[in-house]
Amino acid sequence: YVLENGSLMRQYTTVLDATLANTPVRRELLKDVVAVQLRFMDNSRTWLDQWPALNVTSASNAIPLQTRPIAVEISLELRDFGRIVRVVEVPG
Repeated sequence: YVLENGSLMRQYTTVLDATLANTPVRRELLKDVVAVQLRFMDNSRTWLDQWPALNVTSASNAIPLQTRPIAVEISLELRDFGRIVRVVEVPG
């Protein structure tokens, strides 16, 4: 997902294991977007600005402590509707 010239764009490939020879498909999802922000909730119910969190490891320091967030907050600021916030629970 990319915010480009006020449009929220999705870029994806049509094959599972893409190479540089596979040109990404671009699709405009939403116009008049001012800002997009994602936040991620970890197991301690702390909101983080990026995932995976930096410097979070298990006791052995060999593997990540957690593989997925428990929730994702999506915040869109639109020119005509203002700020819209949605929180999505991540199953697992």
